[in-house]
Amino acid sequence: MFRCKRCFSILAFSCAVTALPLSNAGAETPKPENSSNQIIVDAKPSAVTVFLDRAQVTRTMTRTLQKGKYTLVFDDLPYRIDQNSVQLNGDGPVTLVDVKFKKRQYTITPDEKLRALDQEKQKLLDTLTDIDDRIKQAKSEKGFIEKISVRLTTTAEKAPPPQLDPAKWVKMVEFYRTKLSALDKEIRQAERDKRQHKNRLDAVQRKINQLGHNRHKTKNQVHAVILVNKPGKINLKLSYMVRGPSWRPVYDLRVSTGKKKMNITYHAVIRQSTGENWDKVKVSLSTALANVGGQPPKLRPWHISLYDKSRRALDDRRPLPMASKQYYQFSEKSSVARRKEKPAAKSDRLKTSHVSLKSRATSVVFQVEQKYSLASDNTPHKVTIMSRDFDASFRYSSVPKLAPYAYLKARVDNDSAFPFLAGKTNVFLDNNFVANASMKSVAPGEKFWTYLGVDEGVKVDYKFIRKYKENSGVFSKTTKYTYEYLITVTNNKKTAIKLTLWDQIPTSSDEKLQVTLIEPPSEQKDKLFKINKNNFIEWLLKLQAGEKRKIPFKFSVERPADKKVGVMDPVFKMIQEK
Repeated sequence: MFRCKRCFSILAFSCAVTALPLSNAGAETPKPENSSNQIIVDAKPSAVTVFLDRAQVTRTMTRTLQKGKYTLVFDDLPYRIDQNSVQLNGDGPVTLVDVKFKKRQYTITPDEKLRALDQEKQKLLDTLTDIDDRIKQAKSEKGFIEKISVRLTTTAEKAPPPQLDPAKWVKMVEFYRTKLSALDKEIRQAERDKRQHKNRLDAVQRKINQLGHNRHKTKNQVHAVILVNKPGKINLKLSYMVRGPSWRPVYDLRVSTGKKKMNITYHAVIRQSTGENWDKVKVSLSTALANVGGQPPKLRPWHISLYDKSRRALDDRRPLPMASKQYYQFSEKSSVARRKEKPAAKSDRLKTSHVSLKSRATSVVFQVEQKYSLASDNTPHKVTIMSRDFDASFRYSSVPKLAPYAYLKARVDNDSAFPFLAGKTNVFLDNNFVANASMKSVAPGEKFWTYLGVDEGVKVDYKFIRKYKENSGVFSKTTKYTYEYLITVTNNKKTAIKLTLWDQIPTSSDEKLQVTLIEPPSEQKDKLFKINKNNFIEWLLKLQAGEKRKIPFKFSVERPADKKVGVMDPVFKMIQEK
């Protein structure tokens, strides 16, 4: 026990968990250990630090007490509390004697919220039963009337034909129509009532689930035994970890291509369903830990080899490489659908707050100055951490073999003190929403690239021109196939742009299989284009406003005449078979 005249602090590492069943099953409050000096503390959450997968909650209590020994009961703590994280500290003329974590057992729920929800759930179930009875009775009555109608309008084989009295038949038809119409209306109304009550029942059940399946049997408490040395005011803070709450970063990237600026609005989306509402609390966000349609597909190495008949069955079962799958999945229809997609609805957007940074050894804490109210309903609550403009340089990337689009990306220097965690982005290009993308983690002072989606102001056309065959050799005959393409890029924008264009030629795994790049010619390497070890070809182009550039692309594959080429790339295979 640590004792000080002005302050004390104790971590409840020795908290004992006790299960104390009560003789009075319906009692609201457990029997006190010292009923004369036991105080049920009314300490609401005053501050929370939200981590990526949990939260530290602080409850505060200020009270004037006379000299003596007291047992303070912090009641109705969250169901998913980490009992080993309980910590009590404070100041005043007080000595802390003991701290215990207790789990009280009940036969019925001591939780007012859960009991009210259980009662509402039972009422809804009873109402649904009544509605089902109404529907069943109305359908039965409708069936009975239809049977009477059939009997009145059906003639037995040997019976004389019924006498037709027009007035009676008219009355019967009017009765039949009116009654059936009323019954149908009653059934439709009952079914509407049933749907509404089922929706309410589902909502109530979700709230019950969020409060915890076992809360109707237990209640978590912390009992603190203190000695007040002299009359006076004491201040106590109880803090604990609770699993479940989380926050994730979401960024709004608003790009002005004319001004070459990018505004980054850094949001934190917080969710919590701890069972306790956080009402007007100080919020801190900690970065500590207790590919999306807006960017282009990536090329993969393209391997070819000589055809081996004995391996045909195995090759046929071999899965396509990732680039091949992307070729089929990235259809024009799906791409346009992504570009027209709207950002998710903003739920409970909160006002922008001033945020200060507090750096720690392995993490950063964002301290929000404004107080917030966060209900325990697991709905997203958005807090704005930062919003500011950054200088940006722009470049386009395109892989026309896989997708006929130019993707805009920006290079930004994070000259702020804020670290950016990896997260999703909503991209707005010149005030128009264009894509949902993603951003990697960025440290303060780090330069980074981020994709901004498709810009239809830059057109890319990829065209297969022709394939031709040549045979050569006298003794060692070879066959050479030459493939010719044309890539056309058009800059329809009013400013000059830079564009990185990507394609590839096959990589041979056999010395008898020769792959040669014909155009662009090899002497222009490092001036006009680059090629890496995977035979990925990169052109870095600068296009003036309104400029159209045609880029010829040609390569050959030479093999022994008596061999075939085993091909895994479906695009190349389709062209080879033409």
